[in-house]
Amino acid sequence: MLGVLDNAGGELVTAAERHTLDMFGDPPAADDSEPGDTGEHLDAVLGEVRGHLFVGFGSDQRVTASGKVEHGTWNERSFRWPTQRTEIVEAVRHGVVSGADVYFTPSLSENPVRKLSASVPGRKEATRKPLPVSALWADLDGEPHPGRIRQLVNGGAWRVASGSAPDRHHLYVPLVEPAEPDVATDLLGRLAAYLAADPAVARHGAYLRPAGTLNRKPDTLGVGPPGSVHLVDQLCEARWTVDTLDDLLPPVEHAAANLAAIPTPEDVPDVNDPLAEAIAEKVTDGMDRSKRSYRVTGMCVDAGFTDGQVLTLMRQHEPTSAKFGARLDIEVARAVTKIRNAKPNTPTAPERKVTDTASTDDGPIDDEAALPDGFHATDVGNASRLVAAADGRIRHVHGWQKWITYSDDDGVWILDTGEALVTEKAKQVPRRLLRLAADLTGKQREAVWRFALRSEQASSLANMLRLARGVPGVLVDHHALDADPWSLNTLNGTVNLRSGTLRPHDPDDLLTMQAPVMYDPAAPAPLWDACVRRWQPDADVRGFLQRAIGSAATGHPVENLFVNVGTGANGKSKFFGAIAAVLGPFSVIPHKSLLVAGRHEGHPTHVASLFRARMLVAPETSQDDRLDEEQVKNLTGGDTLRARRMREDEWSFEPSWTAFMHTNHRPRVRGIDEGIWRRVRLISWDVTIPASERDEHLASKLAAEASGILNWVVAGAVDWSQRGLDEPDSVRLATEDYRRGEDHLGKFLADTIDTSDEAEYVTARDLRTAYEAWCADAGETAWSPQRLGRDLAARGFDTGRVGSERRCWLGMRLR
Repeated sequence: MLGVLDNAGGELVTAAERHTLDMFGDPPAADDSEPGDTGEHLDAVLGEVRGHLFVGFGSDQRVTASGKVEHGTWNERSFRWPTQRTEIVEAVRHGVVSGADVYFTPSLSENPVRKLSASVPGRKEATRKPLPVSALWADLDGEPHPGRIRQLVNGGAWRVASGSAPDRHHLYVPLVEPAEPDVATDLLGRLAAYLAADPAVARHGAYLRPAGTLNRKPDTLGVGPPGSVHLVDQLCEARWTVDTLDDLLPPVEHAAANLAAIPTPEDVPDVNDPLAEAIAEKVTDGMDRSKRSYRVTGMCVDAGFTDGQVLTLMRQHEPTSAKFGARLDIEVARAVTKIRNAKPNTPTAPERKVTDTASTDDGPIDDEAALPDGFHATDVGNASRLVAAADGRIRHVHGWQKWITYSDDDGVWILDTGEALVTEKAKQVPRRLLRLAADLTGKQREAVWRFALRSEQASSLANMLRLARGVPGVLVDHHALDADPWSLNTLNGTVNLRSGTLRPHDPDDLLTMQAPVMYDPAAPAPLWDACVRRWQPDADVRGFLQRAIGSAATGHPVENLFVNVGTGANGKSKFFGAIAAVLGPFSVIPHKSLLVAGRHEGHPTHVASLFRARMLVAPETSQDDRLDEEQVKNLTGGDTLRARRMREDEWSFEPSWTAFMHTNHRPRVRGIDEGIWRRVRLISWDVTIPASERDEHLASKLAAEASGILNWVVAGAVDWSQRGLDEPDSVRLATEDYRRGEDHLGKFLADTIDTSDEAEYVTARDLRTAYEAWCADAGETAWSPQRLGRDLAARGFDTGRVGSERRCWLGMRLR
């Protein structure tokens, strides 16, 4: 698929799409679709998160032999959200005109390019760096659980008709605050399971249909006209919090079973009402609410109530209803299933014994005697089996209360947020016990076999994981993760950034981050080298920039903020995009609240996202954005930071990054003290690439030189380790000019005030009048009298009284 560049937006547009955009005018009216629906839909889904949005155009629809509809042509285009909102809506509109099925990704990406699909020619799949999401989504095939959907809609969720059938919808759950990618991944899976929605869509990078478009599938199948994709529910201000959804949605591993098991509520016959009351009265009020609810459920089951009647009774049982709230039906269904399947004599035994009889060569085995594998037939024994089999490849991070597992194939430790990976390892324990039982005989074989089956129960697996945390060598402090700043983990080994040498992956290094690049010291990067020389023709500045990037790669924080400034088409975005692609998770875009002052609400999770980052690349600033000087000092200093992720206690860590900013506008700096200005370094990008010389596919071409670009970064790290930053005069002078330009008070004094020896005083009123007039002429915002007085005093000016006790400033006069 050939592509050309859209000069207006600077993004990839296929030749076929350009043909479409040129040929068609206004779209035909759809039944319920309104052009405004698209923008309203996107605003509600994407919110204020900034990133790259992908829009897909599928045309040449055809029916396969299996009866499915596929697209013979697939084009994709990336846009910057929200800056290109108008272009997005226009592209969607023209896609409808062209007869295409139009899709969009409800999650944004840091990268403007996505990887090619291995299964669908021309289609691209999940983005490499998803951003936080402002809403969750689910693809509903009918409404198997209308009560749950209604509950979500009543709380602020809303639906979009997908256009393929009257009962097919896309559900969106808007969030109070954007959810971090790992949190969103967990909630998307749980939401899909909770609603029996399509699990294939419950992921970052999935495609859904935007409102205001048409679904061509009914027409292609010959079952009707194209269906309207439109908003079904009224958008409102209500939002869901992540914590509320976390309480509502069951874990994925339980959800599918729970959905099938939830009974339909049934009326309780009058004859049973006294029995139900008697059951509730038998349960002591002093009991833990979870145990009390489970006991009441068990008594209802034992009394002969049907599953539907049990659900009705438990809905009426106030303590249970208060305990579980929205999860009541799920929890009751789980309890009923567990009670009906449990052995009468061991419904809740915490330690499962194989038998109570002493061991003999051909007899039963008791839990005090070890099995042939050397471990006891208990949950504690299973925990030891799990740890031994893992061979140092599972660890539990105490401060995060999360497991990490090591992948020998990838050479990296993986944060197991939902415990899916470590649970799979736990499932191997009973399977190994079954193989062990095959080597035994008689009652021993039967006893071990029964213990193995009981070990597969969810409660046994949960106990195994809980107890495994205490096995020696399992607990690890988060400070020990990625602790060596000189080690850079890559796809084929770990690079020593002091020397540039490569060594094999080693789980003992506890590296949880990995650059998505193969390290090949001999790999060239001729295009990269040529681009950097073109973008920064001054060799001294080029070397300084390389050492700055290299120092960042080492994880040794440099107490500087490197502000890269230049108007458009000068290469700085391509430069930092290529570096970020090479460093992968080591390069992080910090939340705007961490560097820029304004109404950008901060959150401890924003700080947590910086853990073990090595390069912070701040987002583009607007013309009036001002640096938050205290935050800059915090982020570029060495002070310990406090952070937490969702559903975590606070934990601490030390900075490991160097901060960069690339922008078309110098961010405003209010302070004049050394505390801020000794940190700022201004790097000018003065070259403008003519439009005729711009390579629209440069990013993908540079991606092909990733190993060579990594060599450039490593060389910068080695050079920095030997000579430091070695700041050139041009950078120093540019920074000084930046400082003078930001010295609001200094400019006023230079333009308006004489401080020569002959100067005596200026009254405070006259000074204020002159100052406000100067601000009006200079287009500056006037400071408050208190701020002005404080900064004048900081510059050494004294106050006094003259005449009739008028307040004045000494040692100055108006020009």
